[in-house]
Formats: sequence, C-alpha cells, structure tokens
Amino acid sequence: MAGARRRCLLLGLPGLAAACSTGDDSRLDRLEPGRWPPHWEAFAAETTSRRTAALPPLRIEPPGADVPAALRVFSGRWHGWGGINRSQSVAIAVTALDVRGGRGMVARASDSFAPRAWAWRFRLLEGFQITGLLAGAPAQVTLAPRPDGAMDLAWTEDDPEFNLGQAEGVLTRVV
Repeated sequence: MAGARRRCLLLGLPGLAAACSTGDDSRLDRLEPGRWPPHWEAFAAETTSRRTAALPPLRIEPPGADVPAALRVFSGRWHGWGGINRSQSVAIAVTALDVRGGRGMVARASDSFAPRAWAWRFRLLEGFQITGLLAGAPAQVTLAPRPDGAMDLAWTEDDPEFNLGQAEGVLTRVV
C-alpha cells in the first residue's frame, strides 16, 4: 500500500488517488476526461529522439459490448514522446480492454538508450484514466485522453540505475 501511495503522490494527477481505492463499476457511465495540466494541450506528439520506439506486430482485440463507448478510446496503437524536450520516443498498444482495465505493450527509446519493450497490465481509474505497472520494470504508465483526441502520458519510474522519476508526454493514435 505504501508503494501505491508513493506512486499516487509521484504522479500528482487529479483522480489518480483512486488507484489506491477499490473499484466501483457504477461510475463508468459518468466518466469524463481527466483534468491534467492545461498547458499540455499545446504539446504536439512528435519526439525529438533519433531512435524510435517500436512494438512487435500485435493483434488489437475489439472491446466487448459491455465496454462503454467512452472507454473504447483507449483501445489501439499510440505513438509519441515522453520526457524533457520530448527526448524519448514512446509507443503503446492497448490490445485488450474491459470495464475494469486490460493489457497491452509499451516501448520506449531515446538517443540515450536503446529501444526497450514491456508487457503492460492496467486498470481503469476514476477520472477517466488507465494505469498499470510494466512487467519486469519498476515503472508505472498512466494514460488520459485529451480533448484533441491524443493521450496524455505519465511515466513514473523508481530504478536505482536509471532513476527517471516522472516524465510526461503526449501520444497520438496510429492508424
């Protein structure tokens, strides 16, 4: 529980404290986009990295009929940037989605390190966000839809060899 509280504090995003509570599916019909910092709306999704994060071919499972239309926005492939000066290339695929969460894959690369990819399991948070830990990495990835159709990204990492801390970014849908 202390680790979950620490992640909530590190991310510092409205509604993220719900990650520390139990789920209540009755809120699904009242979801609305998260209230992330308004200056993020001005950010484009292009990275400055010469290395590109890439995911292997993955099948995107269509969300089931029980998944509200508001949640379907997360399903699919996303690409963009994270970190200071948009220095990291980030790719995310949400491959399966249900009313509680789902699974996917996350990749990251930059001029400072080679491309890496991880499996990702996430859960739905109050405030219309998804968040989850990466398999085999001390990192948590959180996504929230933006009014322009892109996604806001928060990446929190606690690794003594590569202490990223927190990085923000923007992802756009890959067609």
